[in-house]
Amino acid sequence: MRAGQYGGDAAIPLAKCSGALRTLDGDGDQTCDPALLAFDEGNGAFHRAARLDPLIDQQDARPRSEGRQAHLHVLDPARIVRERHTVRIDAELAGLADRQEPDTQPRRQSRPQNEPHGIETYRRLGVGQSFFIPGWCLKTYPDAVEAILKDGHEIGHHGWIHEDPVTTRGPSQAEAFETALDAHRRICGVLPRGYRAPVYNVTQQVIDLAIRHGLRYDSSLMADDAPYRLTTAEGALWEMPVHWGTDDWPPFAHYAEIGYMMPVRGPSAGLAGFWEEFEAQYEAGGFFMPILHPFLTGRLARWRLVERWLEEIMATRKVWVARLEDIADHLDALAARGHDIRTERLPYYRGPQK
Repeated sequence: MRAGQYGGDAAIPLAKCSGALRTLDGDGDQTCDPALLAFDEGNGAFHRAARLDPLIDQQDARPRSEGRQAHLHVLDPARIVRERHTVRIDAELAGLADRQEPDTQPRRQSRPQNEPHGIETYRRLGVGQSFFIPGWCLKTYPDAVEAILKDGHEIGHHGWIHEDPVTTRGPSQAEAFETALDAHRRICGVLPRGYRAPVYNVTQQVIDLAIRHGLRYDSSLMADDAPYRLTTAEGALWEMPVHWGTDDWPPFAHYAEIGYMMPVRGPSAGLAGFWEEFEAQYEAGGFFMPILHPFLTGRLARWRLVERWLEEIMATRKVWVARLEDIADHLDALAARGHDIRTERLPYYRGPQK
């Protein structure tokens, strides 16, 4: 496949969207599955992402590269860049874990009046993403949920009212987690495949709840810059690691209500670090995951830069962008073929060390 498709986050109400990229090689187009679109940068004329199987060398069952191979702890030798944009619908809920319902002051809201322009961008480029949305937002903004799902995007678990798992341990956390699951079941029609902790504050309890309820991956930890396996006494799931360096909250958020009063960066300055992170990961054959909020990067001046960048990347690079659940599929396939994938056992310790 030629050039590729790359994706970003859009102006959807308070959410988070994700896609993953992997390097492709060869000049011929391949059959594709619409469900596997997700910011593929392996297609020149905006072709869609290929299925996973054609991207695996049948002789050695490894993702193929253009001759140069970079060691990637999880995905094995290959030049691989995976990108996932995470859209989060949680603007109204920031810092409200101690309330039963978020307040309704207009200044705190970022719900869309029309179809978000980010969704339009994804549709035009033919990509799918993973959105992480609190259950309360699913219930409150069903039209936005429908717009996300109808284009084949994935919606992941992001708490009930964006409650912080660290401060809601025990029965309260279990109740919030399961209430959000019920919202996914009733409104989305399916249970989520992945989880992202609000503020990335995941706990042992939440990881165990995710495994117990059949979720396939978490995306809250920062122990690596490539996916790895987490195991507990409850079972196992994949970790799709995040990082504050590729999250748009530090450069663009300014919230007196939660005591976050950092200077707001201009669009170009705020996003410059993202492009540098991508270039490094692309050169190394790594995993790139920008985490973009629609009420932050979804603002017109910022999104215009993201959109132009995506178009340039799609025309000049070879990467595969996929939903996180598609990355989980790929990791399952690698594990089944005997690939040695890094594993972290939780908990790391059960108390103070003697």
